Amino acid sequence: MSTPHLARGALWDPPVRDVKLVQCGVGWSAVRVPESVAELVLFFLGDSTGAVIHDPFTRCAYWLVPLGSADGWELPAVHVLGKSSWVAVPPGDWVGVPGLRWARSTSVGLVTDADQLRDALASAVACTKAVSSL
Repeated sequence: MSTPHLARGALWDPPVRDVKLVQCGVGWSAVRVPESVAELVLFFLGDSTGAVIHDPFTRCAYWLVPLGSADGWELPAVHVLGKSSWVAVPPGDWVGVPGLRWARSTSVGLVTDADQLRDALASAVACTKAVSSL
């Protein structure tokens, strides 16, 4: 069972001044998705997305989901990160800046509903496969 968007500060607040490495699997789990899939996921989720970290250096996006809500997912190109993983988290106001930033601000809520994210991911992966087979 997943939890809807939690207000900023409900589980954890982003850093204030600089990027901070934060361990996954403590207050939330993270879902890492390649940029090529992430754009479609954002489209499919629309206003239902929580905050999203964009890392242009690894060309990935990270969704934060309620702890354990994405365990067992098996989707191509999608990686669920738990306690053995760390995510570089930008300050909460790093939106629209170059480099590591929030693709969707923490003001929309920190976490995304895992069920909605999984549906959007499945649709995005299917679309990406369809396009690459043309």
